Amino acid sequence: MKPTSYGNFSADGKEYILTNPLLARPWMNVLSNGRWCYVASHLGGGYSFLENPTVGRITRWHIDGVPRDTVGKFLYLRDEETGEWWSANGYPPTIRLDSWKCHIGLGYNRIVAENKGIESDMTYFCPMPDYYGKGDAAYGDPCMIWKIKLSNKSTKERTISTTSYIELALGNWHEDTSWREFYHLFNRQEFKDNVLYTRSTLWVKYIGGWQAQNSDGNNIEYENAVFMTSSEPVTGYEGDRYEFVG
Repeated sequence: MKPTSYGNFSADGKEYILTNPLLARPWMNVLSNGRWCYVASHLGGGYSFLENPTVGRITRWHIDGVPRDTVGKFLYLRDEETGEWWSANGYPPTIRLDSWKCHIGLGYNRIVAENKGIESDMTYFCPMPDYYGKGDAAYGDPCMIWKIKLSNKSTKERTISTTSYIELALGNWHEDTSWREFYHLFNRQEFKDNVLYTRSTLWVKYIGGWQAQNSDGNNIEYENAVFMTSSEPVTGYEGDRYEFVG
């Protein structure tokens, strides 16, 4: 297949490589290991859910007719010498990157970009059972991994910091969409041992149908805790979107 204005297939045919980040609509794929699912866009947008997209929503996404990539799983890079920062995803479009490609493979999305001599190589995937040598397991662990590699291609030493960004929904999609800011009041966060934990104390359970108004499945604590951690030491965190993006 010949290259198009969107991109082209890899030489071995195992990946489709997007070369243009500014598409008319998000290029969506589903990454899943049977439990954790990430509905992923080519820019790292989209949302995650655990088993059930209606009441097991983990991260937020705005769906208003035409999907928007304004929320997702983004990585910000900052040059600690100059103070310049940018998004390794190519979105939000803070600056024009020198190069950008998204490799769409079986079970993963990989975004490779470069800005002023710093190359970022980021792969999103949901680990399958055999990833940990659990070949007999039916499903993978309920998690998602961002595998990130930075390379300095400039002629001088550089100090680059990384900051990951997500928006949590935690639980019921309908309530989060209808009363978004209200539901934020019930999220509780704790940072301990290099891990940021989040719980929600307000949830509506779904058991074969929505619960009656007087059901004990309404207004209960979300049954799962969500965590985010890093292989490298965490030097700071922020749980308030307004404080982070303004």
